[in-house]
Amino acid sequence: MKKIPLFVDLRGKLVVVIGGGKVAQRKIKALLRYGAKVKVYEPKPTQELLSLRERGVEIITRKVEIEDLDEVVSDATMVIVATNDDKLNREIGEALRHRNILLNVATSYELSTAIIPAILELNSVIIAISTSGLSPFLASYLKNKIREGLEREVRVLAEVMTYVRANLKSWKLPIEAKRAAYSSVIHDSEVVDLALRGLIDDAKEKALKKALKTLIDMGFTS
Repeated sequence: MKKIPLFVDLRGKLVVVIGGGKVAQRKIKALLRYGAKVKVYEPKPTQELLSLRERGVEIITRKVEIEDLDEVVSDATMVIVATNDDKLNREIGEALRHRNILLNVATSYELSTAIIPAILELNSVIIAISTSGLSPFLASYLKNKIREGLEREVRVLAEVMTYVRANLKSWKLPIEAKRAAYSSVIHDSEVVDLALRGLIDDAKEKALKKALKTLIDMGFTS
């Protein structure tokens, strides 16, 4: 079952997490980085989980039963089911599958309507990696390989592209013109070479000139 990659704004939105083990905690920490409001149901919370209260996580120390779900998820934008009981995870997942909420069942890609992928952040560039439930380990491995191979290049080019975009913001440009301008920059070997050599200011100046020339050649002016 294919799922479309999608970035979702969860800032200030309630995410209910059922279960509080290590898998759940990894997901909770990711949610906190992106501003979600998190409520966790875990009957036997570890000290590590309890420490997340300092970061605003609400922890309810009881087990969730099927008959509790209406109350538990009533205000949730997203629900993550990550208990240590695969059977319970499936039962809860099946009960919530067709509700109008984002659902992530840690032990079932098929029951999930949303997944939390391996996430790699490089400045303003965010790369999400999924193996469609086949192997979370592989997704983590690929994230690290991408980081090793591309981290520096992505960081410096993101800085250059952000500079170009900011300088073109006042131009009233159609999407085709923007695409052409940015493409001319990213495919300019001199811009890339300057950036990778650490000459960021020179790379920015060259990139902006390249973008402006492309736009002027297309008949656009500021």
